Amino acid sequence: MNKKLFAFFLACVMFVTSCTRFYTYKENVKKTKYTATNQKDWSSLERKNHIILHYGNEFLELFNVIFDEATLTLSGDITSFAKKPLYYYDKVLNDGDGVSLRKIGDSKLNVAQIHLFIKDAEFPTEKKISFSYNDITKVDASREASNVNVLITLAILLPTVVIGFGVVLYIVCNCPRVYMNDGEKLVLTNTLFTGAKAPQLERFDFKQLPDYFPNSTQVSLNIANEQNEIQFTNMVEILAVTHPANIAVLVDKSGVFHSISSPITPTDVLDNDNLNQLSLLKEADEASYLFNSNNLTNLSAITMKFPGSPDGNGKLILRAKNSKWSGYVYNEFNKLFGENHEKWVEKNKNKSKEDRESWMRQEGIKMLVDVKTPSGWKQVDELELVGESNYNSIVLNLKSLPKDAVEIRLRSGFMFWELDYVAMDYSEDIALDFTTIKPTSAIGSNGKDYKESLANDDQNYMDHLEKNTSTTVVFDGLPLTQNMQRTLILKSKGYYVSQEKYTGKTQRQELMKFKNPGELSRYSKKLYTDFYKRIAQN
Repeated sequence: MNKKLFAFFLACVMFVTSCTRFYTYKENVKKTKYTATNQKDWSSLERKNHIILHYGNEFLELFNVIFDEATLTLSGDITSFAKKPLYYYDKVLNDGDGVSLRKIGDSKLNVAQIHLFIKDAEFPTEKKISFSYNDITKVDASREASNVNVLITLAILLPTVVIGFGVVLYIVCNCPRVYMNDGEKLVLTNTLFTGAKAPQLERFDFKQLPDYFPNSTQVSLNIANEQNEIQFTNMVEILAVTHPANIAVLVDKSGVFHSISSPITPTDVLDNDNLNQLSLLKEADEASYLFNSNNLTNLSAITMKFPGSPDGNGKLILRAKNSKWSGYVYNEFNKLFGENHEKWVEKNKNKSKEDRESWMRQEGIKMLVDVKTPSGWKQVDELELVGESNYNSIVLNLKSLPKDAVEIRLRSGFMFWELDYVAMDYSEDIALDFTTIKPTSAIGSNGKDYKESLANDDQNYMDHLEKNTSTTVVFDGLPLTQNMQRTLILKSKGYYVSQEKYTGKTQRQELMKFKNPGELSRYSKKLYTDFYKRIAQN
């Protein structure tokens, strides 16, 4: 089993409820090749969790982790695993179902635990340990553990019960992927126009690019088709904004720039289960709210309170991404059509943009943004899909907000989105200068020149008609300004069409349920509940 499947499985077993959960995996029989994480990753993992080493019959808590990338060696200080964290670990192990409630008043940090099972180690002193990354044989993690994406590279073999879920990583985001060279390697930075799965859904998309070389006037991108689909990119260009370093710049879905200078976090955040989720949303740290509440009728919702707006205006800032789970759910939904899937696609190919987007809203595929008014909740905006490759910072320009207190509600299908950070900014936008930069060159992997195809919003498309085709796009003339910061936004437009084929019997009785609004969200929860039961029984 490869490292991506391990990452997905580990993520899934964590996305359950607010209870503490531990899962014991089978011992490895082999490991596949992997690329090790770095020191920053391990420092982040340590900062947000208790890291427990299982060595023989000893339980040792690891501190001050140092990772040697050259030798793939981990070392650090150790102490006995004790006090409240040990109490909760013992408690959950003694519960027959592997689930235990945390006491009221006890910190979540007590149950944020990652357990590494190691087969060999050295002890330079009584209080220090050193062991090879390759000697980690098994991992257990609590539901409350943070930054577990760091463990993706462990590539540990898991029980065969999850092998059938390996397809998820290949259907998560059927959309063009953007890679950049960070000076050492190509890095997946984002995706383009996610969710535009038909010509009717073609749209503009705005994604921030990492500015790896702020003193360079050139940027190079690789836009790749890695899916079983055909992709049509209408245009791409870079919007380069120079601004004071003490502000951030974000762009809304209409392409309007906004300055962020005084963000404030919510005073209170409650989910459907009436649990306070404020701690998950106060910082951009990838410890996210997953829209996985138990109390679910249609969509999963989270409600937050902010101080009132002085002038009725506000910039809502969200750092979010689509979940890997959402891609799996949509694929399972398509499987219900079986051998009649192509007929269903053909029947719906002329459905209007309005009808398609209306369905996406009612099922929580788009994240819906509501404001509390004297007459009740009113939907004021929505988030277009952003993909699952990276978190995106998104700004929504809200009007007519209350001046005493502001209540915002976000709604999503069950586990369709991951929300990492929320803030509101009531400051006035400053004047911002930006430069529009069109491609200097765009050469496809097939040797075709796509420069003119990407230059303008027209009917001349860059077409990636096969899997594993790509185009290298170069932009020259980026502005350089002393004592200022530069923000790069990739503006694109296009759409894509899946070429996936499905077989088997059409599940007509199951499909009838999807006439009811919110059924895809309920279907997601049912799939997850069934998935968890299979793991628990293993």
